[in-house]
Amino acid sequence: TLGVGLKGMALILILGIFGFETTSFSAILAAAGVAIGVAWSGLLSNFAAGIFLILFRPFKIGDAITAGGVTGTVREIGLFATSIDSGDNLRYFVGNNKLFSDNILNYSMNPYRMAQFRIQLAHSVNPTQAIERFSAALGTLDGIRINPPPSGEIIEFNPMGALIVVRVACHQTQFTMVQSNGNQLISEILRNGDFPVPETRTFVATSADRGKA
Repeated sequence: TLGVGLKGMALILILGIFGFETTSFSAILAAAGVAIGVAWSGLLSNFAAGIFLILFRPFKIGDAITAGGVTGTVREIGLFATSIDSGDNLRYFVGNNKLFSDNILNYSMNPYRMAQFRIQLAHSVNPTQAIERFSAALGTLDGIRINPPPSGEIIEFNPMGALIVVRVACHQTQFTMVQSNGNQLISEILRNGDFPVPETRTFVATSADRGKA
C-alpha cells in the first residue's frame, strides 16, 4: 500500500513538472486517504481490542461465554475477530471491539455453576417441606457437586400458592444434562400425586351475597 501511494505521489509530481493541472488529482487522493482512514479506524479498534483480550484474558479458547449478542464456545481468539461456535453448531465471527465493549458473561471461569429449578406449589403444600423434598431428590442426580449442597428458598407468593427455587451445583460441561434430568425428576415427583396441582381460585359474589354483606 505504501509503495502504491508513493508511486501515485511521484506521478502527480511528474505531471505537475510538465505543466498538467494536478489539483483534481490531489483532491481525489485526499478523499481516498480520508476513506482509507475511516475504514482503518474500525480495523484498528478491533486490533486494539484483540490485544486487550489477549492481555487481560476475560476468556480463553474452550470457554462457554455470552458476549456481543452470541452465546457459545470460544474456538479462536484472533487479532481482529473471535470465532464462537453456538449451541446449534454455527460458527460466528465477532469483531473484538464489539466483544470488548460489551458485557462478557463467562460460564467456565468459576469451578461450578448453579442450576436453578423454579417449582410452583399449591396453597395446601408446606413450602419448607417441599424444599427439603426436592433438594434431597435433586441431590441424587449424576454430575451434582456435594459442596455446596443443594439449597432452596421461597421467592414469592402468588394466586396459586408459593413459588420456590431449588439450586444445585454442577460443572459447566454437565449443566445442560443436570438441567434436563432435574426437570424430568421434578415432573415425576409432581405426577406421583404427592403434591396437589396448583390452581387459581376465583370467587364470584352474587347479589344475594352482597346483600348479606
